[in-house]
Amino acid sequence: MIDTLLFVAVSLLSHVAPPETSDWIRLKDGKELRGRIVQTGKDALRIQKGRGELEVALKDVADWKSAERSLAELLERAERASRADVSAQVELARFAAEHGLVHEARNFWLRVLMLDPSHAEAIEGAGARKSGEKLRLQSGKAWLDGDEFFAPKSQWRDAIEIRTAHFVLRSDVAVEQMLEAALRAEKHYLRFYDFLGPEIGLYVFEEVPEIRAYSNRDDFPSAWRSSSAASWFAPGENVLHVLMAEDRNLRQLVHDATDALLFNAFRRSSGKTGQIPPWAVEGISQYFSVTAGLRPEDPWAPLGQPFGPLFAVVARDPKPVEIKTILRSSHQEFRSGVDAGRRSASAYSLVHYFLNGDGGRNREPFFAILRDAWRGKSIEKDLVNAFGGTPEALGAALQSHAEASAR
Repeated sequence: MIDTLLFVAVSLLSHVAPPETSDWIRLKDGKELRGRIVQTGKDALRIQKGRGELEVALKDVADWKSAERSLAELLERAERASRADVSAQVELARFAAEHGLVHEARNFWLRVLMLDPSHAEAIEGAGARKSGEKLRLQSGKAWLDGDEFFAPKSQWRDAIEIRTAHFVLRSDVAVEQMLEAALRAEKHYLRFYDFLGPEIGLYVFEEVPEIRAYSNRDDFPSAWRSSSAASWFAPGENVLHVLMAEDRNLRQLVHDATDALLFNAFRRSSGKTGQIPPWAVEGISQYFSVTAGLRPEDPWAPLGQPFGPLFAVVARDPKPVEIKTILRSSHQEFRSGVDAGRRSASAYSLVHYFLNGDGGRNREPFFAILRDAWRGKSIEKDLVNAFGGTPEALGAALQSHAEASAR
């Protein structure tokens, strides 16, 4: 779904500089702080200045700007702009450059060059050259003619790299598809952080996840989950692999992309001892994935809207998966074990219950317990105590929620 969503980061987890932007916080007393806003919480912002960080209470803030805020505005503008309008794409490129979003600026200049190869400002902004009448663009160490650069590639070794504020995309598909994927990758990043960031206190991540999108199955590495899988996230490489097949499962891709975001977001936020339990990873990934349409053009459902088919797996299970089994299942058991489907549906139902069940009163306790998990605390006992008191009581609440939501 490189043309629908796509994500994720450079092999070997290389560190990169944050987006080249000048974030700032303007305080109510008139003072201004400049640096990189690395955390947006419910009550405070954290800004990185050099090697140190400063926490600023939101009640003391008059206004603030971050790379992510600028990116959100850029994406909103891009949604309204015609892809075929040169002047509209020029304005987007200029806006991105003015707000320090250097990779997005280049990507919009590339769009301009697809429409007008002689556009002087776009040639400079994209780092291109003119050789006589020919447009030349750089791919790795090689310089390609414009038509060759923008066209699909016949071999994976000629794949083009496109960067965004938070990701690297590499593919042998047409560059136009890659640019659409870049927008959707960042849109999903913002949706993910808008939902979880303030609740958990997530930091912006420092690694650069890589998305590799393949047009040919022969180049697509075998997934550990299933030989028929068309997407999978490899945490050891920090790479999301995607096979660009017409029948690819878009919801599975969103699931795998969310896995990648969880993996990267938690690393800096939690520290060396922090962790998120596999059931929470699976449940949250499903929570996002079920909002995707079946086709790229389908509208997305709101987060939290019940997804009946997964709830039905739990509601109609003659022997529902026990709470202790859900809480102690490994990533492998959720993804490729003999009961993977039942366990995955149970994890989704459990997360949905915590976030949306009982009128939403479980939401804050659930996030508090997750924050404890990221600090390295074992949370199984606390989780059971907070939601029912016993595994059996929590299991009964889960079953009731699944039955009500499966309708």
